Amino acid sequence: MFECDRDRDLIQVMGEATREESTCIAQRLLAVAELYVRHQGALADMEWCLVDYCAATAAEVSAAQNISHARAVGQVQFACALAHRLPSVAKVFLRGTIDFRMVSTVINRTDNVEDALMPEVDEAIARHCEKWMKLSRPKLQDRVDQWGPSSIPPECVSRPRSRRTGTSTSTRPAPVWHLPPVTCARPTGLR
Repeated sequence: MFECDRDRDLIQVMGEATREESTCIAQRLLAVAELYVRHQGALADMEWCLVDYCAATAAEVSAAQNISHARAVGQVQFACALAHRLPSVAKVFLRGTIDFRMVSTVINRTDNVEDALMPEVDEAIARHCEKWMKLSRPKLQDRVDQWGPSSIPPECVSRPRSRRTGTSTSTRPAPVWHLPPVTCARPTGLR
């Protein structure tokens, strides 16, 4: 499989493959976000058509990647968060110097930061995140929090979304998988 004789060559192959993998994931996610943006424009022109842009994009993503629609919806939402809320972090990810674990942590830890403050938070995290690659998950979360929600005044951070209702104080729409609670009727005549 490998035609190199020295261990040093194998280590070099591993390092290059890791950087290429991060770059490929970043390219895929940014392509998904761009497709979403294009769908917004194309579908908005059709006045007769009522389509959720996320669902329309996810349908194409799921077909192209051979994944379920639910996974594709999650990928569209993740990609849009990366491309639109964290463009500086996306550039670092494209270089291959950070990995998906880092990007996922950053997106999850900054989700409740108001949009007006995100450019500042994005720039700060992008400047420092390459140094955080060797950190454990808890330490990485702590570092992100130093530049994310915990470093921002409480009045500028929206409340986390309610898992039950999908509502929040944020102006961003709730993800499509958050549905209103379903009430079940209790059968009559049973004790």
